[in-house]
Amino acid sequence: MHAQNPMENPCAQSICLEFSTRFRQVHLRIRVARDADDVDAWLRLHPNNVMGLDIEWKPVFRKSTHPSRVSLLQLSSGDEALLIQLFRVPTTPLLLNVLADPRIAKIGVGIQEDVDKLQSHWTITVNGAVDIGKGMSLKNVVHQEVGVHLTKDKGISRSNWEQAVLSHEQIVYAALDAWAAAEAHSARL
Repeated sequence: MHAQNPMENPCAQSICLEFSTRFRQVHLRIRVARDADDVDAWLRLHPNNVMGLDIEWKPVFRKSTHPSRVSLLQLSSGDEALLIQLFRVPTTPLLLNVLADPRIAKIGVGIQEDVDKLQSHWTITVNGAVDIGKGMSLKNVVHQEVGVHLTKDKGISRSNWEQAVLSHEQIVYAALDAWAAAEAHSARL
């Protein structure tokens, strides 16, 4: 047996999930960006006019404390997800252009709040935001549209999204949120 070149094995530096929706088999590949080059490479490989978008931040449990800055930006394109730790990976002109481009739909549930937080916390402009929630949670939208049951574990959603190395559970949770919104949107078309 020979060692495989990481470029030959797309899961060598990614987490891969396999599961089924009501319509198809999914092979979701998740990448956590290590640096700005990773972000740009992913964006160049995944040009799309529809992307899932979500964010995470470290929770604050005291009312008198200011909310934490956005820690994680999650994007999805098809069956690929990219997680960008904003405290560790600088934004790039390509990323900012993609997010600001109104011709690229950014799909999410309650996405306007995410857009506002990215603008106020990081001065990142997002145009083309499409909210598919209409008063429903992401969990309910995805279950209704594609038949996938998302586990929304409060222990993960309220975990420390600023830590240097995200846990496997955090990575999966975050990637599925971005993927699920775009997938539910596609199912409606």
